[in-house]
Amino acid sequence: MPPLPDEDEERRIYRMTSDILSEYGYSRYEISNYSKPGRESKHNLGYWTGADYIGAGLGASSYLCERGADGRLKNAVRFKNTGDLSIYLAGKPDRTEEEKLTGRDLIGEYVMLHLRLTKGFSEDEFVQLFGQPADELFGDIIKKYVDMGLMKKTDGYIRLTESGLDVSNSIMAEFI
Repeated sequence: MPPLPDEDEERRIYRMTSDILSEYGYSRYEISNYSKPGRESKHNLGYWTGADYIGAGLGASSYLCERGADGRLKNAVRFKNTGDLSIYLAGKPDRTEEEKLTGRDLIGEYVMLHLRLTKGFSEDEFVQLFGQPADELFGDIIKKYVDMGLMKKTDGYIRLTESGLDVSNSIMAEFI
């Protein structure tokens, strides 16, 4: 078996693939996905934008947000149904995993998931959901990556640049 390409070669191949996709009318809308305009995966976008989803069935996952009367995100819960068929068939509801997100964890997850999208997140929506500007919470982090050319603030959005998308895991870790 041939050796795997080194990191530089992998980036070169990725950029070549991206160029070919662009030639055929596809554009990158998310870290690892391309589509033609208007054909983006609604399923994936639901995850990255924090939409509620309910999983039905054995081992299914769900995610539900609670909003206040003012529209702000108060908390969220992520849970998974049992993977044990006998418990499931007995009709006994059982969540094998449950995670409640509140406060800073909820905000960090919002930022991390939205930064997966090439458009990033809206500064106005952030204020609507959390009651304060992203710069108040993450100003130093955002400035650092803007200065490094890995993030940009344009048209009311904060997003990763192409170079930032290449190292997104390291950047996102600072928000959570």
